[in-house]
Amino acid sequence: MPCVIDGIRSRRTQLVLLAVISLLHIVCTQSAANDIHCIFRLIGENYLCSLDDVTIITETEPLRFFNVHLPDQNDSTVTGLSTQDLWPRNINIRVVHPQLTQQFPNIRFLHLSESAIETLLTDSFQQCDQLTVLSLSNNRITSIPPRVFQNCTNLITLDLSANQLARVDGESFYGLQNLAWLRMGRSTILNNTFEHLTMLQGLTLTNTESIESNAMRHLTRLEGIEFSHNSLSLSVIQDAINGMTGLDTIMLNQNGYTSFDFQFFEQFEFLLDFDLNGNELTTIPGNSFQNYPNLLALRLHSNQISTLTEESFIGLLKLTTLTLNGNRLTRLPANCFNDLSNLRSLDLSNNIMPQIDLGAFNGLSSLETLFLNNMELATLIPGMFDNLISLQRLEIVAGRITNIPPNTFTATQNLRYLHLSDNMISRLNSNSFGRLPLLDTFLISHSVWGQGVREIERNFFQNFPNITRFGGFENVCFDGTIDMTQIDFSTETVFDECFSNWEGSGTTTTEATTTPSSRSVAAAGDLRLLVILIVIKAAGKFIY
Repeated sequence: MPCVIDGIRSRRTQLVLLAVISLLHIVCTQSAANDIHCIFRLIGENYLCSLDDVTIITETEPLRFFNVHLPDQNDSTVTGLSTQDLWPRNINIRVVHPQLTQQFPNIRFLHLSESAIETLLTDSFQQCDQLTVLSLSNNRITSIPPRVFQNCTNLITLDLSANQLARVDGESFYGLQNLAWLRMGRSTILNNTFEHLTMLQGLTLTNTESIESNAMRHLTRLEGIEFSHNSLSLSVIQDAINGMTGLDTIMLNQNGYTSFDFQFFEQFEFLLDFDLNGNELTTIPGNSFQNYPNLLALRLHSNQISTLTEESFIGLLKLTTLTLNGNRLTRLPANCFNDLSNLRSLDLSNNIMPQIDLGAFNGLSSLETLFLNNMELATLIPGMFDNLISLQRLEIVAGRITNIPPNTFTATQNLRYLHLSDNMISRLNSNSFGRLPLLDTFLISHSVWGQGVREIERNFFQNFPNITRFGGFENVCFDGTIDMTQIDFSTETVFDECFSNWEGSGTTTTEATTTPSSRSVAAAGDLRLLVILIVIKAAGKFIY
C-alpha cells in the first residue's frame, strides 16, 4: 500500500495521519502474508501438519501458520507436511516457499502433489537435511533450478512425475547422493541428467519426450526401471538399458508396442518381474521365454493377445504370477501352462471364453489363486479343475453359469474362498460342489433382483464344515451375506424359504434336468394361467 502524505500543512494532522498510516502499514503487511492453515494430527508415531485452504502466490511475503499444536508437540516435532491428507481442500502453492521447510526443521515426509506448483526457487529446500520422501507430482513445474536439492542429503524418494519438465540437467540433482527412487514425467533425459544419482535403485520415466543414448551410464546400481505411457520407440529404450544386466524389474507398460524382441531381454539374467501390460501384443510366439530362468512375475494383461500355444510359456519354471486378463483370448489349448509348476496366481478375467476345455490347467499343481471373471463363461466341465490341487481362491464372477455339475470341485480340497456372483445359478445342490473341508467364504450375489438363488438343498451346508461367510445380495430366497458361525440350523430360519422351495419343487438331490428353455416355457405357462384367473375374477365383479 502506498503511504504518501501530500499537501497536509497541519503538523498535528500529519502526526495523526502518520500514526494511522503506520497502523495501516502493519495491517497491509499482515494481510499480504501467505496464510497457512495447518491441521495437526498424530498418526501412529508421526506428527503431521495437513495443509488445508492454502494459497502461496509469491516468495516475497512471509508465511503465517495458523492453528495450535496438540499437547506436548511443537514445530520441531512435526515429521510430515502434506497436501494430500484432507478432502475437500483448497491448495494453490504456485511457488515453493523456503519457509515451508524452515518452519518444521525435522520433517521427513513432504507431500506437495496436486498443489498447482509452478516454480521451485534455488532456496526452496534450504532446510531439508532430515527429509527422506519428497513428492512434487501432478503440478505445473517446468524447470528444476541447479542444486535446488543440495541440502537434501538424506532424501531417499523423489517424485517429479506428471509435471511439464523440459530438459533436466545433471546439476538439478546435485547433492542427492543417497537417492534410491526417482519418478519423472514429460521430460527430456540428457546424458548427464543422472550423473549425481549413483545410488539410484529404481527409476520411473513416464511420457518421456526423448532420452539420449548414454543417459543411463551412471546408474550402475539400478535394479528396476519403468518406461510407461511413452512415445519412445522400443529400439530407443533398448539402446538406453543395453548392458544393464543387474536389472531385476523391467516395466514397459502402456507404450502401444505391437511386438517385442524377447531375445534382447535375455541378457537380464536376474530379471524377476517383467511388465508388458497395456501394449498391443496379439500373440506370444513359442519359446519366447525359454531363457528367462529366474522370472517370477510376467504381466501381459490389457494387450490384444488372441492365441496361446503349448510353447508360449516354456522355460518359466520359477514363475509365480501371470496376468492375461483384458486380452482377446477365446480358448486355452491343453497344456499351454504345462511348464508353470510353480505358478501361484493366474488371472484370465475379461476375455471371452464361454468354455474352458479339459487339460487347460494341466501343470498348475501349485496354483493358489485363479480369476475367471467377466469371461461369459457358461459351462463348467467336471474335472476341469482336477489339476488345481493347491487352489485356495477361485473367482468366477459375471459369467453365464446356470448350474454346477457334480464332481466339478472334487480335487480342490484346499479351496478357501469361492466367488460366483452375477451368474445365473438359481439352485444349490448338495452334490454340486462335493465336500470342501477348508472352505471359509462362499459369495453368490446378483446385480439384478430375481435372478439369484431360489432353492437350496437342506443338507447343502454339511459339505462345508468350516464356512464362516455365505451368500450375498439380491437373491430370491435370502438377501445379504450371512455369518455362518452364528447359524444353528435346528432353530435358525434364515434359509427356510430356500429349503422349502427346493423340497416343494419335487426334485431329487441331483442337478435338475430342466433346461433353461423348458423353464422359460413353464414360467410362461404359469403367467398365462395367472392372466386367465385375473380376467375371470374381473368378469365376476362386473356381472355382480
